[in-house]
Amino acid sequence: MQQLLFLEAVVKAAIGLILMIAPGAAFKVAGLPPVPTGFWPRVLGATLFGIAGANLIEGTLLGSRGLGLAGSLAINFAIAAMLTIQLALNAAATTVRGKLLLWVLVATLYVLILVEIAHV
Repeated sequence: MQQLLFLEAVVKAAIGLILMIAPGAAFKVAGLPPVPTGFWPRVLGATLFGIAGANLIEGTLLGSRGLGLAGSLAINFAIAAMLTIQLALNAAATTVRGKLLLWVLVATLYVLILVEIAHV
């Protein structure tokens, strides 16, 4: 069971890192249609990377019976970090409204992460 969780984590982390670092090249190599921006592939990559972290937590915590707060924390942190990077690089949204919405989402995720840390 733990080896399967580790394998899941490795596969998801690898795909997630590829999508976060080079989404255009990954789509080209995979033969998928090109995307106009790397925003959504990078968000998917961050989500996969967060799920990989959750799998590692699940496999290493004794008595763990599911994703739980620690796993949710890993996923939320990966998504919030990638959104923050995308916003800082001005690659996330083209309109002021979109940027504002994403900053509100990032702030909400970081507050949720702090609450989850307090309860883990």
